[in-house]
Amino acid sequence: MPTGIPTVVVPQGGSGGGSGGDTGKACAADTTMAEPTPLDLYIMLDISGSMLDAAGGGMSKWTAVKNALSAFFQDPASAGISVGIQYFPLRKAGVPATCTSDAECGGGGPCFLKWCPSFRHAVSGGVALCATNDDCKAIPAAVNYGPCTGGACSRKADLACSAESDCFETVQRDFGPCDFVGQCTSNPALTCDVGSECLDDAGNSLGECVQATSSFCFHGTECSSAVYATPAVEIVSLQSGAAQVMASIEAQMPDGDTPSGPALGGAIAHAQHWATMNPGHTVVAVLATDGLPTECLPDTLNFSGTAPTMALVEEVASIAQEGLFGTPSVATSVIGVFAAGDTSALENLNLIARAGGTQTAQIIDAGGNVTQQFLEALNKIRKARLACEYQIPVNDSGKEVDFMAVNVEFNDNGAAQTLYYVGSADRCAPEKGGWYYDDPTAKAPTKILICPSTCNAFQSLAAGSVAIRLGCRTMIF
Repeated sequence: MPTGIPTVVVPQGGSGGGSGGDTGKACAADTTMAEPTPLDLYIMLDISGSMLDAAGGGMSKWTAVKNALSAFFQDPASAGISVGIQYFPLRKAGVPATCTSDAECGGGGPCFLKWCPSFRHAVSGGVALCATNDDCKAIPAAVNYGPCTGGACSRKADLACSAESDCFETVQRDFGPCDFVGQCTSNPALTCDVGSECLDDAGNSLGECVQATSSFCFHGTECSSAVYATPAVEIVSLQSGAAQVMASIEAQMPDGDTPSGPALGGAIAHAQHWATMNPGHTVVAVLATDGLPTECLPDTLNFSGTAPTMALVEEVASIAQEGLFGTPSVATSVIGVFAAGDTSALENLNLIARAGGTQTAQIIDAGGNVTQQFLEALNKIRKARLACEYQIPVNDSGKEVDFMAVNVEFNDNGAAQTLYYVGSADRCAPEKGGWYYDDPTAKAPTKILICPSTCNAFQSLAAGSVAIRLGCRTMIF
């Protein structure tokens, strides 16, 4: 028997708890095969400069991801799915792609030419800009000694912890002297300490680190979530619009940094708007990235630079959680393309995925077959959502549906089991599973939602079917 599916077997015309429907010991039910709700994906796709880095098979990560998206769009199993897309980062209007001075950047400045080198070594993901040595003094920062493992911080064993945030310690010191930003001769997009040798994740040389003569406008990235909420291509059925979406993807050229916070905020905002306009649809925000957040700073930052990576990750996770508990609720699926063994990426993206209601991020090994792995990740998103949300069928008699006379029945090899109605997501106990409506009052629901443990059981089976029965009082947990 699948884990998470209640053990109670309700006879045809059963007499469980609840209200409405039958009032005697048996009732006549209209039974129909459950139809998944229409699935709409709003993809927020990373086009930062690192997407041009090499992946397994000799192609760039960008080419591999494009190939995977094209295959997913053309897959017959994707028929009926709709997809919209936007990209991040987007550049502020009027800000040039490169600069040699602050004046060239206008409102997107300063030009990233000088920094406090020791700051980035002390603060995970930290960058502090400077013009003089004085700018590197008394910068508020925190050192990350995590991850938290077994009650202790992995990079400082005497520091006890119960959460990742416990592994951050405030530092107050001079991060000077102010020095020129370096770039790798074989990959100018990578910053480094002038005079050092550049190495990739596998230890391969990327050339010498030399002083950057040109750079980018440090605040040239668009940080307004409203901009990312406007799609490059509106959500459209793949049957009619796949070519339009692919043409938009092909027109992009990766460049810039990773403003994950406003990008995801915009994706969720648009997904919620679309769900409101299309009741009964399942709308999912898909965050696909090859990097942790690096841009769009909190208002409390009082120096020219970035916040620690963990602070930006927690901000993105908070945005994902707000989307999950918003009205309408929108889940966030996360796909990450990273080097094998990058535990930090896995932990941080899992934090975002859990907050967004999808439990775990799908991490793609950048050194492997990125196209195949990315395609499998998209297929999992499709399968997961189609097994978890169903349309409310129309009553064959033409009468208005009594929402407390609805039952969800799962059939596994001839054994019919009626799932309990639990009322709301927070009542989905792992040992019982069950289902609930998207409207907790059950007055005007648009779809039936399956509890996570039951949904997982559905997905694990090669066969089986789900039916909706109308007319018998609802079995309530």
